[in-house]
Amino acid sequence: PTGDTGPTGATGDTGATGPTGSTGATGATGPTGSTGTGLAAFGYIYNIAGGTIESGSNVTFSNTLPATTGITHTAGSDVITVNSSGTYNIEFAVYITNNDATNIAVAVNGIDQYSIETAGRDITGVVMLTLAAGDQVAIHNIDNNNYTLTPAPFLSAFVSIYIVGG
Repeated sequence: PTGDTGPTGATGDTGATGPTGSTGATGATGPTGSTGTGLAAFGYIYNIAGGTIESGSNVTFSNTLPATTGITHTAGSDVITVNSSGTYNIEFAVYITNNDATNIAVAVNGIDQYSIETAGRDITGVVMLTLAAGDQVAIHNIDNNNYTLTPAPFLSAFVSIYIVGG
């Protein structure tokens, strides 16, 4: 007859790690994501022609960046037209040779919406405005003084405008 099973012996030392297995097959490609919208409206309008901004008049812009979309500007004009309704970020700068206190405004359809008073040669501002399709934006000299823009061929003014919400 077979006798009783004896007690289990002590566990032995852990063996060495085996080699890494081969890489498995690549999984199937997932579905293509939806197309992003990017900026539905963007414009960079600038002036390198110098000139004067007379009291009560708008800054004239000589050029438009070719990549502009959803924004309309005719070279040499003083208005920028938005083609879609929405909230727009409007950043602007005007560089003048005068070193006086200055008053410049962002006007929409001829009505000043935002103004900045500053001293010095660099006039800069940023504003967000809700605009309707067809609205015309301009940078307006609301001061009683005329201002001489930085002469050509240097940048004397710009507007960067883009839609941030519909």
